[in-house]
Amino acid sequence: MNRTILVVEDDRNLSLVLSRVLQKEGYEVAVANTVAEGKSLLNERAPGIVLTDVYLPDGTGLEILESAKSIDRDIDVIVKTANATGEAAIAAMKKGAHDYLLKPFQVDELVLH
Repeated sequence: MNRTILVVEDDRNLSLVLSRVLQKEGYEVAVANTVAEGKSLLNERAPGIVLTDVYLPDGTGLEILESAKSIDRDIDVIVKTANATGEAAIAAMKKGAHDYLLKPFQVDELVLH
């Protein structure tokens, strides 16, 4: 199993917390803060899992999802959204996301996914 996770999150504090938690769980973690950085790291690192926010400064996590699936259909993409209606999460699931998390979420939820 590919133990590399790409975290795409524009909140630097949250990306740091997620990175630390995931590393403690035995994952290798790469962090991007924009869609452009995320797409670049997708090509460089070939992660097994992508954890992306929906709303990013230069685009959306759906772009990350589409790029990941175009590289490898087996990459599991988990989308995080603060949108309580979950519209973005539903759109992500239709595009092939593995799962979604509504913010705020407990870090334990992430580890269980």
